[in-house]
Parts: sequence; C-alpha cells; structure tokens
Amino acid sequence: MTVANELEFVRRASKAIIWRLLPDDLPVFDVMWRAMVPILEELAEADYTPTWETVVGHIRGEGFAARGSDDVHSLEASSITVLQRSLTEARRQGPCSEDEIGQIVAKEGLHFPSLPGHFLKTVQAFVVDFFGGVSMHPASEATPCLPGISPLKYDVCYYVFHGGGHHFYPRELPPDVLRLQDGALFWINRAAGDLRSCGQLRPRGKWPRPQAESVLRFLCDEHNAGREIPLVDLYRHVWQKAVPAGAEKKVLNSVRVAVAALNGFAAKSFEGPEPGALVRYISECCSYRPRDDAPKECCIVRPVSLPE
Repeated sequence: MTVANELEFVRRASKAIIWRLLPDDLPVFDVMWRAMVPILEELAEADYTPTWETVVGHIRGEGFAARGSDDVHSLEASSITVLQRSLTEARRQGPCSEDEIGQIVAKEGLHFPSLPGHFLKTVQAFVVDFFGGVSMHPASEATPCLPGISPLKYDVCYYVFHGGGHHFYPRELPPDVLRLQDGALFWINRAAGDLRSCGQLRPRGKWPRPQAESVLRFLCDEHNAGREIPLVDLYRHVWQKAVPAGAEKKVLNSVRVAVAALNGFAAKSFEGPEPGALVRYISECCSYRPRDDAPKECCIVRPVSLPE
C-alpha cells in the first residue's frame, strides 16, 4: 500500500474518531489535518516517535485550529498520530488478531499519556477494520527516538479484557476493575504474577497456558454469552486454522484439554453439567453454552509499558 493511500485511510478514520468523540470540534478538523500531514508523512517514511511538543507544534496557530484549547489540540493530534503509528506497526508485524492490535495501540498510546482510554479503544476498532486477519506475533518494542527528539516518558497503559470486551486504562486500573481481583472466577495478571480465582491466589502449576487463556476469552466474550458455540468455531478462532477433514475427534480433544485446565484453575466449577457451572457442554451438538453472566467472571490484565 502506498503512503498516500494509507494517509487517506488515516484521514477518514481520524475524522470519524473526532466525529464520535469530539463532535463540537469537527468543523476545524480539515485545518488540523492539513497541519498534521507533514509529520505523518515523516512517520511513514522514517520510523521515529514524535514527542507531544513536536506534534502539537505543527498545529498551534494554524488557522481556525488556533481557536481551540491546548487540550483539544493534544487529543486530536495524539489520536491521529497513534492511529498512524499503530497502522505502521501492525503492517510491519503482518496479519494480527484484534487482541494483538489492542496491545500495539496500548503501546503506541504511551507516547501520549493524556490520551483517554476510550480514544484508544476507538483507534483499535479502526485498525482492526483496516487489517482484519489473524496471527500470533508478539508486539514489538517501541522504536527509538531520533537524535534531537527528547526521550519518551516511561509510563504504563493497562490493556484489560473484562465485561466481555477489551478496554484501555492509561496509568492505573479503575476501582471497578480492581474489585474483580477478589470476586471474579478468573483474575489473570501474568506480569504481576497475580492469578486468582474468587480472590484465592492460584499456584503456578495451575496457571492456564496462553491457548487455554484464549479459549477462556472467547467463551467469556460479550458476543458469545448465552448462545451455543460449536467446538469447530471455537477451534477455528483460537487455533487460527480450519478443522482438517476427518480430524473432528482431535479438535474435540484439543479444546477439552484447554477447558480441563481452566476447570483446574477455577475455585468453583467453570465447565460442567451442574446448574451453577459458568459454561455447559452440550454433547449432542458438540458445543458450549456460556451463561449470560459469563463476561463478568473473567478479567485478564496486561500492563503495556515502554522500555526504561
């Protein structure tokens, strides 16, 4: 894809983000965009990270944009730049899943600490729409600054799956998420070595492997709550490949092993025939049915940070 085509996508997506989140400022967007183009072209040609001052310096005093507040300047400029950076990094890595794109957006958002979490979530949605695709590649480290650019502030952005969806929390976890640490059936924060079930710390030997964690996230997704999920659909999503002909039994075994690991982690029944189980296996149609409230029982915390 050419730089011009990618910048056109960034322009359209950025305008939609402003329309959703800062509708009162939409009339000056085109002026803001013209001021931002030079720095975005540099980002596309030479991979470096601008500081907040570098970006806002391009728009300060530019026509009607000069009438806006510094806060609005920083939000608009930061949103556009994080979108561009995330697209560049996702393209460099190759096809990425929605979860991996979320980690990329969280890391790029750290360059602009004032950007709210709901802005990052909107940026993630546009990058996902642009790329789609699925793969399993770790997010790369942030690119270093060029000489003359001031060093980045070390900070953290929490990329959290809870309530059946992904959320971004710059700098700290809010109280409603922290409360899940003592109540959720699955509280998973690998970076802190803090994995709990109903408030009980779980021994390392019971920690679910990443593939089992992906099964958990899929079953607790807000779009899957209360409905039957065929095992072949779950396998296709988590293992990133179609079910080979004649391999249905192998697929069933792979999924059941992952679910058994989640049962071993949980302080009370995760999957089983009993009425209180969070997920029920329906053998006659080879599918799972999560309870309607399944999304409330899973919280996966991933702190994303820049290198010191």
